[in-house]
Amino acid sequence: MENSIQLFGKKTKQNWIELKPELILHDKKENWMSATQLLSERLETRYFLPIEKIQTMQNGIGEGFAIMTLICSLIEFLQSCYEGKTYQYGANESKTLYGKSGDKFKSFLEIQEPFKSILINPFHILQQRLKHLQMIFI
Repeated sequence: MENSIQLFGKKTKQNWIELKPELILHDKKENWMSATQLLSERLETRYFLPIEKIQTMQNGIGEGFAIMTLICSLIEFLQSCYEGKTYQYGANESKTLYGKSGDKFKSFLEIQEPFKSILINPFHILQQRLKHLQMIFI
């Protein structure tokens, strides 16, 4: 992908390429403010504004599905940021890359609170009960 192509708002890949070494080499408040602004603009233009626009349509012909698709994409993005990984189609999981979106979505629900407590613990409890039943009947 060309570095000058606009990715979201007026921001380009080049904006991040220039900012990343500054964050690593010079731990300054201004650099982190720029990174926060970049992230905020990405979230706003790729997720929140489109969701708001879809909500105003109110045609009853799939808006909910479209919104959920964006939310799932947002969850994947947040988890990949947490892990410091970039998506590349078909890539094997590595320290910096991933190629399966579903794995990030699942990881988010398994690792991040409050989802971890809400979703994983009931499954763990059910698993323990099934093991107990197996021991009784075997």
